[in-house]
Amino acid sequence: MNKWLQTTYTVAKWEFQRYFKLKDQIIGFLSLLIGAAVGIGAVRLSQSASKVELAVVGASSTFAFPEKGRLKHAGGDHCEQEWRDLVEAHKIDGLLLFYESSDAPWSTELIVRQEPTWLEELRHILQNERMLCQMQAANIAPTTLEKILAPADIKIVTVANRGISKMDQLVAYCLLGAMLITSWIGLAYMMTGITGEKQQRVTEQIVSAIRPQMWIDGKLIGITGAAIGSMAFLFGTFLICLPCAWLLGYDFPLPGSLQRWDYIPLFVAFYFGGVLFWNCFYAGVASVINDPNTSSRTRSSSRGPASGGVRY
Repeated sequence: MNKWLQTTYTVAKWEFQRYFKLKDQIIGFLSLLIGAAVGIGAVRLSQSASKVELAVVGASSTFAFPEKGRLKHAGGDHCEQEWRDLVEAHKIDGLLLFYESSDAPWSTELIVRQEPTWLEELRHILQNERMLCQMQAANIAPTTLEKILAPADIKIVTVANRGISKMDQLVAYCLLGAMLITSWIGLAYMMTGITGEKQQRVTEQIVSAIRPQMWIDGKLIGITGAAIGSMAFLFGTFLICLPCAWLLGYDFPLPGSLQRWDYIPLFVAFYFGGVLFWNCFYAGVASVINDPNTSSRTRSSSRGPASGGVRY
């Protein structure tokens, strides 16, 4: 290893260890996991609290509420009057009665304490059930019924050569956002590291021992590594929370771009290249600033090196 590499590595290692504290990152990582767990638990609790219990009387044996909906059957074996009493006593949310009608296979009556907010959801379920009953009353074969109820198959043909889905665009935006956040973390480190040392007259002592190019190269590599390391813990939190959300029943389809492993090197190259590019720009800006709070570039130049120190 030549002198340039050895000196640059020493500076980069010192800068990395200066800003990247493993203990702080682990504490932040655990805090994010705890926050995510609390958030998921709050959502699950709100969803469970929003469940609506309905007693159903007179329905067919095949009638059921969707599993992922808010409506569910109230447990128990009671007569109609007992169910009414439970509604009045706030034990259940409502009573749904099915009865015969002259113009339809069945009609319904909903008994509640006040007009509910979930009425449209119930109406949609009853409309589907009514349609099924009418088709069965018309002696329509089950196979024909499946064909009638089957959703339309739409084949999408794009005229322009842009086969990019919304989810793939979201992946690109997330990758761009991660690159910008990492570069902004690097900007904060650059300003505190480079300009702070120039104000404290540390830079003059360092450049008297090593070449300025080695000093700025080591800083650039070390600070970029610290910023990427900080972002890696955020990414690790996402990788842990996503499978947990799948296990809890949340459906997140994996975009097609993430299912192709040959795209991963392109993502990595785009991310690291973008972060390094912007950190080089930020390092150049920080190297010509003496005091980011009060002084300007022109005023610093007029006072000379004695007012601010060495510039790279």
